[in-house]
Amino acid sequence: MRRHRDEPEQLEVKVHKLRVACRKTVAAIDGLKPMLPKKPARKLRKRLKLLRRACGDRRDADVMIRLIQEHAEGADRGMKSAYRALGRLANLQRVSTTPFDVTSVTQELHTIEGLTARLFDASDDSK
Repeated sequence: MRRHRDEPEQLEVKVHKLRVACRKTVAAIDGLKPMLPKKPARKLRKRLKLLRRACGDRRDADVMIRLIQEHAEGADRGMKSAYRALGRLANLQRVSTTPFDVTSVTQELHTIEGLTARLFDASDDSK
């Protein structure tokens, strides 16, 4: 499978959006807890928490790589090679953390949206 050249940047943005969506959905579940069916709410909350944790390591590595690249741009020649070495280590960390690609993150976002919609639809039915 051929990857698009800017996929790492797309993936970084998608992973960030996925983490934000997880946090917001968990906050909504917590705020509306008395009105939601217990078992589906608990199941979705647990899935979101695990997913957010899985994405966290990836996000940390993405941010570290970006910071290293920014510092390397203004560094002198000796420091640039040190930053390159750090960048390679950070990239290894990123690759070894979470095997996400743009498609899988996008699919997970859609899955969360669907589960959330069903959860809130179920809460409407229970009234």
